Amino acid sequence: MLKSIKYFIIFCLFVSTISLSQSVVGEWKNYTSALDMRDIKVVENKIYIATSGGLLSYSRDNDNFTKFKQEDGLSSISVQSIYQDKNGILWLGMEEGEINYYYPEKEEVNNNYIENYDYQNFKEKLDSIKVIQGNGQHCFAVCQMDMDWGVLHFYWKNGRWLYKDFYFSIGDKSSRIKDLYLGPETLFVATTSGLYYNETPLLEVSNLKSPNAWKKVQGTGGNIIKSVTGIDGNVYFSKDASLFRIEENDIQSLSKIEGRINSITGNNGKIILSGAHLVQVYKVGQNGDLKLNYKKVLKDTEIKKLASVNNTVYGITKTKGLFQYRSGDKNIEFYKPNTLLNAGITSLYSDRENEIIAASKKGFSILKNGAWYNLIRTRDYEEPFKGETISEMDPEKFSAGSLAYHISNFGKVWSIDKREDKIYGSLHRTYINGERKGGLISFNPDKPSEYVVYDTTNNGLPSSEGIANGNENYLVPSVAKVDQRGNLWLASWYAHQGKVISVLDKEEEWHHFTLEESGHRLTQFICDLEFGPKGNVWFVSKTTSLEPGSKGGIVQLDYDDNLENKDDDEWERYSTTSGVGLKNNSVFSIDFDRSGMIWILTSEGVQKGRINNGAPNFYQFSNGNRTILTNVSFSDINKIRADKDGNIWVTSTGDGVRAFSKEGEWLPFDKAVNDTIDSLDVAYGFTKNNSGLMNNTINDITFNEEKGKVYFATQEGISVLKYRYPAMKKEYDKLKVFPSPFIIPRHQKVVIDGLLENSSVKIMTITGELVRKIDSDNSMIKGRQVHWDGRDQSGNFVGSGVYVILAYNNEGRSQTAKIAIMRK
Repeated sequence: MLKSIKYFIIFCLFVSTISLSQSVVGEWKNYTSALDMRDIKVVENKIYIATSGGLLSYSRDNDNFTKFKQEDGLSSISVQSIYQDKNGILWLGMEEGEINYYYPEKEEVNNNYIENYDYQNFKEKLDSIKVIQGNGQHCFAVCQMDMDWGVLHFYWKNGRWLYKDFYFSIGDKSSRIKDLYLGPETLFVATTSGLYYNETPLLEVSNLKSPNAWKKVQGTGGNIIKSVTGIDGNVYFSKDASLFRIEENDIQSLSKIEGRINSITGNNGKIILSGAHLVQVYKVGQNGDLKLNYKKVLKDTEIKKLASVNNTVYGITKTKGLFQYRSGDKNIEFYKPNTLLNAGITSLYSDRENEIIAASKKGFSILKNGAWYNLIRTRDYEEPFKGETISEMDPEKFSAGSLAYHISNFGKVWSIDKREDKIYGSLHRTYINGERKGGLISFNPDKPSEYVVYDTTNNGLPSSEGIANGNENYLVPSVAKVDQRGNLWLASWYAHQGKVISVLDKEEEWHHFTLEESGHRLTQFICDLEFGPKGNVWFVSKTTSLEPGSKGGIVQLDYDDNLENKDDDEWERYSTTSGVGLKNNSVFSIDFDRSGMIWILTSEGVQKGRINNGAPNFYQFSNGNRTILTNVSFSDINKIRADKDGNIWVTSTGDGVRAFSKEGEWLPFDKAVNDTIDSLDVAYGFTKNNSGLMNNTINDITFNEEKGKVYFATQEGISVLKYRYPAMKKEYDKLKVFPSPFIIPRHQKVVIDGLLENSSVKIMTITGELVRKIDSDNSMIKGRQVHWDGRDQSGNFVGSGVYVILAYNNEGRSQTAKIAIMRK
């Protein structure tokens, strides 16, 4: 018996090591950039940094970064400020308007820390928490409500923090609060209209809501006060590029730096200032004068905030991450975490080799083996590629190379596709001039230095010369896709000579289809294209009265697999007057599902149709007398996409994602029936409020069928959903079972991953006795996964032991696995 228990424990320890990284159907994960750093706090051997991608901690002992994000317990993704209270708890000011409370020792969030404060749904509906400061007895947080700025007030009483009140009457009505400093009895508030303070000591004051409770520091009226702090018993503040100290009822000007002062810190007789691009360390003399001790200029980035400990200065920058300067060192050291380059993602691609390839205006980011590699857009055309390759990247640190190409301030990477080993990205709105290139970029992620940028050279992409206000150096490519033959098709707006479609064949030769050749069925504003079941090419465009105008609609091209011969090309255009059921001519996106059904996204919603005798026949969804999705906002950035299993996904502008299942339903969700149903069943898809989606405006969508994941590109990063309908395999692989050991009642369910279509599952004892049978039509089956609750056929929890799992389908295929169960 003892020997059996010993082996059971060893088995539990073994299987627990292989089940930690599995993902469950319905789970969300978010990727965003941790380079947008907002605040910094040094706590013993760790540095905590507030970022747009969560809370970042850097260990000074082992030079490692750790990220704490929404899926780890934060109420939202973007952190703006950090304050550590007398209990060692970190107060995190969130961009969504909440305050989160992070316990460093436990590495967890407990948002019930303050009993009488609703952290997530504060009754005043705050928009943002910018700055938090305290003195042990009181704590204040800068907040924003609509257009008004004020502070929240918390106080310490009977061994706990309590919420007291909020004050929105500090300074001028239109002024913004930039910073706080809380002394023993006085709160200083830096605003865009001067520096204010409470005249009555905080312990005696009864009403800070009144404007009369606040006084302005003389000499600061009408000035923007960027920062204020206390150092060695004195109060310092900055105004433009000058540093001041408050002395009784007067202010003393101390120093002036280049640019403006962004941050003030210091201790032990030192004052440390950061300007836009420099750090200055001063020694404070006995008479209070400052003597410059050290100056360091950072040319390529802006310094945002500083923190100091003993003889070391830490700072956060706009682009280079965290930096460290030790007294006596000649150089500043920079540290950046392994992270996505930029949060504003415009297009996505996924395949077996690279889980995600994401594009933003700053460059391309590639997620491979759980780490990010970035290709940063540069203007250095003499040495366009610098840095590391993807094979050299450090998964623990920021890894990047560079590519030289151009996108205008109003441009973006419209779409990404792959041909053989090269990624192609269309550069929407770009200027070319001499060495500056733009139009279509191509690169191999393993050999980025060999990248190519295609423009008007060699009869390539059309410029916008002669169209509206265009010229020979301005290019506006939109959607780019690779067909089954390896030809890359690319649409252009404002295309010179009407060359709205350009095709790059596998031999790197360009071909074009013009407005005239299509009988002017094509237009200048093609938003999407797709390849039909018979190899025909389908184009959709929006309507616009802007020059050169567009009548929109859908166009089908049968080019008989011959790009050279235009004589036998057959063109068809479908509009609201063509008798095919099209409800609106402004069509933004198109796709085909696995049955050959055609799906389109228009400004009025979604339509689908069958192709009869080569022509589509559309209808619009309705539910009784109500048309579906007419209240959803769509634009030309939105997509409609079919996954390989036949489910339809629709992105929107401001209304999240809609999903239409292969069973033919707009995925209902009835919270009264099942409160724990997986998130694909949320009514009418996903929004920021009912799912892990970061933002309700979705720029692109892509799938990784092997991993069963769908990726959404947003302005705040990439949201990833493990969805219930991945592409099914034909043969069983090894089943993945997690968590293992399954601990009852700590764990709510066992996930068995790797089923085939129409699979059933049996759970048996090690001796073959049947414990539970789960048929293929059971609601526990969710695509490739089954979620077992640990109960037997009678509804009772099973006992501790090792159990055998048998998965089988109606075609005679089967696979087994084992799981350890511990019942406490």
